[in-house]
Amino acid sequence: IVGLDRAKLQRKRSNLTGDVGELFCATLSVIPGMSDTRARKVFSWYKTPRALMNATEADLADVDCSGRKLGKVVAARLKGLYK
Repeated sequence: IVGLDRAKLQRKRSNLTGDVGELFCATLSVIPGMSDTRARKVFSWYKTPRALMNATEADLADVDCSGRKLGKVVAARLKGLYK
């Protein structure tokens, strides 16, 4: 994915406790257009990469992130990462 901040992911990974969900959220949060809050919202609906892979772009775009939808652009990025 263009703009994926690998250095940021490495920094986040070094602070994790080893929880798989935490790692998944950290990975999601470094995708352009995602924040820690958005990553946790997506994780609340899709607990595993496989669940996210099985979601449609439309489903992802409709994830409610504190009153705003995730949106088509970010949904497409997620689907591009988890094909």
